[in-house]
Amino acid sequence: MSDATTIVETLAAALPPGRVVTDAADLRAHAHDYWALEAIRDRGPEPAPAPPCVVYPESTDEVARVLAIADERRVPVVPYGLGSGVCGGVRPGREAIVLDMRRMSALVDVNGDALTATVQAG
Repeated sequence: MSDATTIVETLAAALPPGRVVTDAADLRAHAHDYWALEAIRDRGPEPAPAPPCVVYPESTDEVARVLAIADERRVPVVPYGLGSGVCGGVRPGREAIVLDMRRMSALVDVNGDALTATVQAG
């Protein structure tokens, strides 16, 4: 069993169903951001390598569990917003866990006096 398979299985066991995704389309979509050079590379013989999984946490507890597992296994974690970066900042490779924050999009608090809002990362 490969290290990538082991980390995926460990994450899937630690999180609710549906949080850890391994289908090819999702992995390819998270292999890089919108940098034009990556789009060109995708059409060539060596596209960006896909990560072993994408994790969609829905709470800070789930994020903490992912980070604890990654730290224990010494596996890198790449946070992923919408992938809208255009400078090549997101390129997790074959070993990194991609932590897609889109499901954490709640408005936590609005302080009218301070004119501030607290929101989740997604």
